[in-house]
Amino acid sequence: MQLRRTDPETGLKTLVEIGPGAPPALAPAGMTTATDGQAVNNELSRIVRSLSIRTGALGLDIGVAALRVIGVPEDLEREVALGALARALEWLGGRVLAIPGPLLAPPELEILLETTDHVAGLPVGQGGSGDPGPWTARGALSAIRACLEDLAGVSVAVLGAGRVGGLLAGELASAGAKVFVADTDREKARSVAKAVDATMVSPEEMLTLSCDVLSPNARGPVFTDETIPRLHCRFIAGAANGQLEQLRHAQMIADRGILMVPEEVAGAGWLLNLATELVPGGYQEEYARVRVARIEDSAAEVLRIAAEDGMNTTRAAEVLGDRWRASG
Repeated sequence: MQLRRTDPETGLKTLVEIGPGAPPALAPAGMTTATDGQAVNNELSRIVRSLSIRTGALGLDIGVAALRVIGVPEDLEREVALGALARALEWLGGRVLAIPGPLLAPPELEILLETTDHVAGLPVGQGGSGDPGPWTARGALSAIRACLEDLAGVSVAVLGAGRVGGLLAGELASAGAKVFVADTDREKARSVAKAVDATMVSPEEMLTLSCDVLSPNARGPVFTDETIPRLHCRFIAGAANGQLEQLRHAQMIADRGILMVPEEVAGAGWLLNLATELVPGGYQEEYARVRVARIEDSAAEVLRIAAEDGMNTTRAAEVLGDRWRASG
């Protein structure tokens, strides 16, 4: 369902797409200078599709959505655009909860709270789920365990040494894996490699590295017509968004005999943690830990469906979600 609202105070338009699942729907939100409504709607549809694959494959009975305030002048004060977003959330009447994303920083939720309480992803001290980074890393680790349960001696190449990749590299090293780290920021990669006793390589080297698992945890796309033929890994499992340049690249990876846990599953730790805010009684960290650990089971099931039905794993994740929703 696509909705549009014009804010009476500012004239700014808000575009909303609401996907499947029980309300309230969790929605990455934000503001953009873009004025092409159709292009923004297409982007919202892509986000909702990705989120619905995640919730379905993980058996998560929550709604998903996405919304943008569009045509925001570059010189407009951020608080003014946030006010338009907050009023749009009020207009939706609690059907949609705004969550942080690339276009909405976590601290900006507090500005929204001045007008609406239809938000999620607040700090733990305010009853929210807190920093998503550690949970994203834990989810990626669970996905890697679905590929190779015993990580002792396993070689894992972690692409991206930021908040998620750095934490994941440490977890892998603690589990006895042989870790390689790469980042476009060489100093960041060097720091993580030193901290966890990993081997630093360049991003270009990493894509041709012979390893058990390649784990993309930096902004994509990573897998393209040029990079896929150069891969020498057995598995792919990482939390980065936008790993595939195009959907057809999932089949190219499968044709290489490489098993890939789709980003919708491997990168879902943050969503599972955040969704715990919606359970009766509010956020509970231990419940979130249990949920995120179950990524391993979902990832293993995706790999099983792909092998048994002869399809790529991105399609298998969709099939798993369809089966879960059909089961009621």
